[in-house]
Parts: sequence; C-alpha cells; structure tokens
Amino acid sequence: MSGSARRLLDSSSLILLMKKMGGDLVPKLENFIMLDLTTYEMGNILWKEGYLSKSLTREEVASLASTTQQILTLVERISISPQEIGKTLELAENEGLTFYDASYLQAAIDRGVSLVTEDAKLKRAAKKHVTVMTASDL
Repeated sequence: MSGSARRLLDSSSLILLMKKMGGDLVPKLENFIMLDLTTYEMGNILWKEGYLSKSLTREEVASLASTTQQILTLVERISISPQEIGKTLELAENEGLTFYDASYLQAAIDRGVSLVTEDAKLKRAAKKHVTVMTASDL
C-alpha cells in the first residue's frame, strides 16, 4: 500500500484487507478516506458473519471490531452532503446502483480520488468515471 495518492476505500475492500492483515493494516491506511456509511456497513458485515452465518467466531468478531474501531478513528471519514443527494440519486439511476453504492462513486468523483472496491457491479459502473482498484491492487 504505497504511494501518497488519496483513495476512497469501501467496506467490501476494507473487510477483505482486515481479514488478511489484521491490526497491521491500521498504519497503512494513512492516505485513505472512507464514507461515514462505512461505519454502519462494517458493523453489519461483522454482525452477519458473526451472528447470522456464524462464519466468524465471537473472538474473530471482537478482534475485527477492535481493528475497525482503530481504522475508523485514524482514517478521515467523509459524508455525502445534502446538496449531493440529487446527483447521487441520478448517478444511481443512470448506473443501476443502489444509493449506497452510488454514494461511494459520487464521493470519489467529487473528490477526484480512486475508488477501492471488491463489488463487481460498482467496479463496472465506476470505471466509467474514476480509477478503480481492488484490495489486491494495493
């Protein structure tokens, strides 16, 4: 994860990187930004994998929750402004995305940053507007 270019990291890439690198990931995210939405998405991912599908143990959930807390404390979190709602809805409609996914894309477009995602549909749409990367590209 080199280079000083700022990148917007979504929850699909964040969880993958966290599972791979654990706490070692935290200092490597200095030049990344995340939507405030990522807080809720990460909580939901941990809940689903820990309590619904039981693909993570309670200890793994606790460890990932702690790492999530560290990351979200360190990384700059940005929001979609009320003025961006209309154009985000339009982008969602034009690209066939959910409002959540369009929010990541709109934020990357508006801030002129690359988008890091594992989501195939979002990647396809985003490639028309910004540079797209996956966790393995980092």
